[in-house]
Amino acid sequence: MRYADVSTTNELRRLAKSSPLRRVDRVVEVDYVLRNITLPRAIPGTGVRFVFGSHVYEHIANLLGFFRQLAAEMGPGGAVIGAFPDRRYTYDIDRPRTTLGQFIDRETRDIASPDAQTVFDHFYHFRPVKAGQVWQHGANHGVARQFSLAHARKMMNTARISYVDVHCNILTDQEFVELTETFPELGINLTLHKLVETFRPMNEFHFCLKVV
Repeated sequence: MRYADVSTTNELRRLAKSSPLRRVDRVVEVDYVLRNITLPRAIPGTGVRFVFGSHVYEHIANLLGFFRQLAAEMGPGGAVIGAFPDRRYTYDIDRPRTTLGQFIDRETRDIASPDAQTVFDHFYHFRPVKAGQVWQHGANHGVARQFSLAHARKMMNTARISYVDVHCNILTDQEFVELTETFPELGINLTLHKLVETFRPMNEFHFCLKVV
């Protein structure tokens, strides 16, 4: 088992130390630091046959390119497994879905970090709902958006010169299925093997993609 993150082990330990919800002794050693390189480009020749990520894929700026390169590296029989937040039950609740055109454009530009528009949308639409409250009371249960227009514009400008960590890929479970249905025509050698839809009171769906 190997571990990858955009942060180093020491950085993750510092983050864990500052959070009451984390334990420093549970932080694992990071084998691949993905700050200036993508996972598919970090693992050639290592024999990786499956990749698991929990609340990771939504942060990947070029998701189609990631899937394409990962499938090519792992080869037939490889698997990509994950837990993916459903936009209806997270702080992305007010954000529109990421369109196929946006996915394709990001791959065409081969972006390595969230673009300015994505960062703006993240902060401008950010509404810190709790999944349980949404399931019980609906989308509009009194929680307001957290950031001002001025702050969203500030972060947008920051994104033009440095990395800003945000959700890039905004989907529901069925929208994710629709995305995977375009893979054959896009030449991405992955097929959806299994999907566990978002269920009460959770905020995520689970998937397994297999390389064909």
